[in-house]
Amino acid sequence: MGVRLRDAGNTLRVVRGLRVRDAGNVIRTIKTGKVRDSGATLRTFYTSATFAVTPLFANVYGSKGSTGATKVVSANHTLTVVGGSGVTFAWSRTAGDVGVTCPVPTANPATFQATMTPGNITTAQFQCVCTDTGGASITVQIIVTLELVETDPYGGTA
Repeated sequence: MGVRLRDAGNTLRVVRGLRVRDAGNVIRTIKTGKVRDSGATLRTFYTSATFAVTPLFANVYGSKGSTGATKVVSANHTLTVVGGSGVTFAWSRTAGDVGVTCPVPTANPATFQATMTPGNITTAQFQCVCTDTGGASITVQIIVTLELVETDPYGGTA
């Protein structure tokens, strides 16, 4: 949550960082604290190092060949994190086939998978909320497409 204060000119400003002088006249950076809002509710604020999260690809594709059997098809995807510390990941499906899952939604790289029959393609959209130890978060989205290709027992596609 960002904190907003009015400056001397009565302009509402967002606090992006807070520094105070301690008793020894040393300037200290405040990383977290509590303030009461206009409704007297105690709110926690934080400042965070800026960080960025970038998906390796916006579209993720996985395929597997099969001679008629149902199989699990999977694809892996890695998010690149720059800055921040202790970043956690929370993957969730936001649209598409409910059969496409992320078995470990806190992992990076993440694996997406579906149990499929040959000759089928399935697609789902996932988002990942990435949160650093200061509480700042970034959300990224990707589209996952999985395909189980029918193959003949002699090595070609049917």
